[in-house]
Formats: sequence, structure tokens, C-alpha cells
Amino acid sequence: MDVVMELDRGLRAVDLAKQLETVDGIPGIFERARKGQNFALLMKLSEHFRCSNNEIRGSIAKALNKALIDPSVQADEIVKRLIMVWESNDVYARAHVLDVFTALSLILGNSVEAHYRVMQSLYSDYEVEFEAATNAALALSKSSFGRFVVMAFDAVLYRIDQSQSDSFIVDTLLQVLVEGARQPVVAPIVYQYVKSLSKSEHLASMKANNIILDTQIDD
Repeated sequence: MDVVMELDRGLRAVDLAKQLETVDGIPGIFERARKGQNFALLMKLSEHFRCSNNEIRGSIAKALNKALIDPSVQADEIVKRLIMVWESNDVYARAHVLDVFTALSLILGNSVEAHYRVMQSLYSDYEVEFEAATNAALALSKSSFGRFVVMAFDAVLYRIDQSQSDSFIVDTLLQVLVEGARQPVVAPIVYQYVKSLSKSEHLASMKANNIILDTQIDD
């Protein structure tokens, strides 16, 4: 059976257990798919994600995180469907969208729409949302070659200031900034800020967690 039809049939199953079984099989479906089928698979998944409950959404996010996806896929239409869920008042639904952004970060390097939602969620007062946003921020800082960090610089600094008691969140956000600083032409403000970290109270924590300032940055 064609993998797109296989996915569609499983997601449309009346039985929730069958839907979850199909979702669990997403990594294998992408492995068997032809390169040109990745877009169609992601469109099916994003539409099902939009219409589903949070249990299914969380399972889709976890499965996509294990899938090998063609990085050349055009993401605009996929992101539109995910944003419909992010714009809800359900903080858990928004967190699941952010988890999908993390999983799809390789195809979201140029997606201003996705970057903007992650930036907004860094300001969230809800722990489940801003933690998911922190993970998405790190993934996008790597895939966007500095562009995400330029947009989200103030939000990242705000979250660092608000999360001083959570060393894991702080260290992850410092890594977001380091990734942006590796592109000094794209992100000169971030570059200068990260250089200043060598004299800050964060340095010991960064070194302890293998957040390395390379010679290009730490000169």
C-alpha cells in the first residue's frame, strides 16, 4: 500500500488505539517513503494534529522527533495548520505545537511564522509551554543559522532572567545564544553579548555543561 494512503487510513480509524498505533509507526512510514512523499505525509499529519486531542498531538510530536524527514520539504502550509492549534487557549496544545516545531526544525530554518510563535512562547507564564519553547528555540537556533536568535534575542534574555532558579533552562538558553553567535555577520548583537559571557557569572555553569565558546567567539 502507498505510505500516504496507509497513514491516512490509520489516522482515520474510529478506534483510538488504532490511531495511536499508526502514529507510533510514523518513523517507519517515513523510512519507507520516497523523498517526494515527505510533504504529503507531513500535510496529513499536520491536518490530523489540528483536529485531534492532546493525547494524539503529543504522540505525533514524539513520533516525528524520531522520523528522518527530507530537509528540503517546503514547510509553509504545514506551519499554517500547526499555528491554528498554537493560537488556541489550551497551553498544552501550544506546548505540543512547539514540540513539533522542535522535531521539524530542519525544515523550519526559514519559517518566520514558526520562529515568531516560539519567541512569543518564551514569554509564557506556563511552565509546560516555556519549557517546550526553550527546546524549540535551541533547535531553531541551529537550523536557522542565527536568524531565529536575532528575532528572539530579547525574549531569550527575558527568559534567562526569569529562570535563574532553573539551571537547566538557563543553560539551554545560553546554548541558544551561543549557536546564534556562531554567525557573527547575521547576529552581531548576539555575538557581542556571548563574548561578554566570558566575564559573567554564567561562565562556570556553561563550562560545567559543555556549552563551549569556541575560539571564534571567545577571543
